[in-house]
Amino acid sequence: MSDMWHDRSSRRALFVVLAIAISIIMALLAFWAGHTVHRLQQNARRFQADGRFAQLALALRNYHLDQGAFPPLTLSKGKDPPYSWRVALLPYFEMADIYRRYDFSQPWDSAANRALAESMPDGEPGFFRSPDASTANPYCTHYLGISEHDLRWPGKKPLVSYLVTSGSSTFILVEAPESDIHWMEPRDTLETLAKE
Repeated sequence: MSDMWHDRSSRRALFVVLAIAISIIMALLAFWAGHTVHRLQQNARRFQADGRFAQLALALRNYHLDQGAFPPLTLSKGKDPPYSWRVALLPYFEMADIYRRYDFSQPWDSAANRALAESMPDGEPGFFRSPDASTANPYCTHYLGISEHDLRWPGKKPLVSYLVTSGSSTFILVEAPESDIHWMEPRDTLETLAKE
């Protein structure tokens, strides 16, 4: 009788040990799979951000070909209010219609220009938004310009940047995922980056 009891308790102990071992292996596999999925998501976001940088660089180079220089960070037509270089790039993103409808005689945040931004299809202009954006506002830009005449780095942490050159001209793009700047707003200042 004691042999029978010993066999049952041995089998039960073996079952418990196997269950624990399988649970540990499953937990390790789940951790590894979760870590792998997280890394794949990060890589996909970085790839998407690199694609956005490439889109912006192409538009900037095409602007340079047409205008003979990169756009200044802030532009204005005569005595009209200033507007952003991002507005000036709209024709180079096949959004010439939006550019033509932008009212340069009014500030970027006037009712007419705000309505224009809000009339755009959802997600547009997506090329001004970082895939790592922490702001939910679809009208925020996360790609800012730095003037080639003022290259001091103001931020406390490094940001991803992209240098666009054409001949001897330079335009520096910086990805700032926490930016709350409206894409039409003519604001790309060192102070903005210092807050990041």
